[in-house]
Amino acid sequence: MTSITLKEVLRQTRDLVSDPEDRLYGDLDSAMADAITCMFERLALSEVEKRSGVRIYERSDTRGDYRNGYRTRDVQTTFTTVTIRIPRLRGQGYVPSFLEPGHRAIAQVEDWVSKAFLVGLHRADIIRFMEQITGFRPSDKLIKRVQEDLDRQCKAFKERELEGKYEYLFLDAAWVKDIVGVNGSRVCVLTAVGITESGEKEILGFERSPRES
Repeated sequence: MTSITLKEVLRQTRDLVSDPEDRLYGDLDSAMADAITCMFERLALSEVEKRSGVRIYERSDTRGDYRNGYRTRDVQTTFTTVTIRIPRLRGQGYVPSFLEPGHRAIAQVEDWVSKAFLVGLHRADIIRFMEQITGFRPSDKLIKRVQEDLDRQCKAFKERELEGKYEYLFLDAAWVKDIVGVNGSRVCVLTAVGITESGEKEILGFERSPRES
């Protein structure tokens, strides 16, 4: 049995959202939350049907497992938190592919938090914003994973091999606001910029420093 396609999920989601005409000028957030809930539940149902080998109420000699009711779980997206019903299987545990065991937020939430850090938002601002928008603060584990991933990317960038040829090398420093730690302060960032043979600028490296020297 093949899993349901995303196009089919979206079609069924559209059909399942009630009273679209009345909500045209009504509560858009509520309508979007209903649509997200339907989509997640249909995806979970499709994955369970694929594991068990049969659709709901269907009989088959090739059945691989049996349904065992539902459980509820909160799912945090980038703009709301919804409660969905997840089918259970008797012979094996099941976690939907769009979630990780023990994690409430979907992967897109981590992407949003990562982008928020990159544009300069403070950790406290990110937590406060997510709490106001979705109703839940991002977990400490989620923020730690994002920070560790950004640290790995930064380390890989600094330790990469420079394979290009550069006509000029510029060394400069700039004072910026430090968002790391409890008390924000100003920190100097030393930057090395190379000019390639074709005249393009390329950042070769950077480093935090207490002074410009």
